Amino acid sequence: MGKAVSIIVPIYNGEKYIGRCIDSIIGQSIEDIEIILIDDGSSDNTKDIISKYAKLDNRIKVVYKENTGPSNSRNIGINMSRGEYIGFVDADDFIDKNMYLRLYNRAKKSDSDITICNYKEVFLEEDREFKIDHKLGNDIIFDKEEIEKNIISTFSNNENRGFYSLCNKIYKRDFILKNNLKIDESREHGEDWIFNMIAFTKAEKCSAISDCLYNYVHQNKESLMFKYRKEQFELILKGRREIKEIVPNKFLNEKELDKRFMYEVTSYIVGSFSNLKADKKEIILNVLKNKEVIDSAKNASLMPIHLKIIMKNIRKERGKLCYYLFLALWSIKYRGKSI
Repeated sequence: MGKAVSIIVPIYNGEKYIGRCIDSIIGQSIEDIEIILIDDGSSDNTKDIISKYAKLDNRIKVVYKENTGPSNSRNIGINMSRGEYIGFVDADDFIDKNMYLRLYNRAKKSDSDITICNYKEVFLEEDREFKIDHKLGNDIIFDKEEIEKNIISTFSNNENRGFYSLCNKIYKRDFILKNNLKIDESREHGEDWIFNMIAFTKAEKCSAISDCLYNYVHQNKESLMFKYRKEQFELILKGRREIKEIVPNKFLNEKELDKRFMYEVTSYIVGSFSNLKADKKEIILNVLKNKEVIDSAKNASLMPIHLKIIMKNIRKERGKLCYYLFLALWSIKYRGKSI
C-alpha cells in the first residue's frame, strides 16, 4: 500500500548529524510516510547508525551503495518511492515536526504538482539563522501563467527565494514520473536548481505555505560557493544556456543572469588556484578568453568593487592581466579556504 509521502535522504559520512535528521523525520505529525535512507558509500559509522534506526521503525527503508554522489542517490530514491508525494531531506539538516503534514494537506487540498514552504539557513557554530522567503504568500495557489510570472521568472536572478532547493517542497510522484523528471547526475553544483527550473515549467499548479518548516544547516562556515571540480566550468556554461532556453524571454533578466554567471566563473577561477597543480594558468586563461564570459562581463552590473576592476579588464580581453588580478584576489581573500 502506498504512503502519503516518501522522504528521501542521501547520506555520505553523516555520523555526526544523521541521528538529529532522522529523529526529526520519524517524529513527524503525519505518520503515513516512508523514509528512504540511502548510504552513499560512507566510510564512517553511518551504516551502523541507520541500521539501528531501521530496526526501530518499519517505515524506514535502507539502501547501501558505492559512492556515486547525492544526485544518483536521490534518483534511486525516486525509483523506489511509493508515496503519493515525494520530499527530500539532506542528511545534515532537520525539519519542523509538522512540515510534511502541512505540505501534504496543502498539496491535497489544491491538487498541486509542487508545494513549497519557506526555510531557515542555520549557522550552528555562529548561533545565527535567517529566513529564506519565497514571497508567494500563505496558502496561495498558482496556475501555469502565475507560475511563470512569480517563480520561473526568478531563475535568472541572484535573489534566493527558495525555488532552487529540493528540500523545502513536496512533488506529486505521478507528476515526476509522467514528465520523466530526474536529477542530473553529472552535476555536483546546481543540480537542484536545474531540476526545479524544469519541474516548474512542467507544473500545471503549485501552492505555497509561508511558514519556515525546513532547517538548512551550514556545517562548514569556510565553504564558498561550491565544491570544486575541474570540469565545473562546462557545467556552469550549460546551466546558463539552459536558463536562456527555458525561461521565457519576457521574464529573462539578462543583467542579473550575467551577474550570477560571473559570480560562478569567479568562484571557479578562485577554486582553480586552490585545487589545480598542473595546467592551472592555461585552464584559467581559456576561461577568461571564452566569448560568453567576455560578453557577460560587459553586461553584468552592480558587482563588488574588487570584481568591477577585473570585469573591466575581461571586457577589454586582457586575459593575462586578469589572471594575475584573480591570483591577487585569491591570495588576499581566499587562500586556505575550501571552494
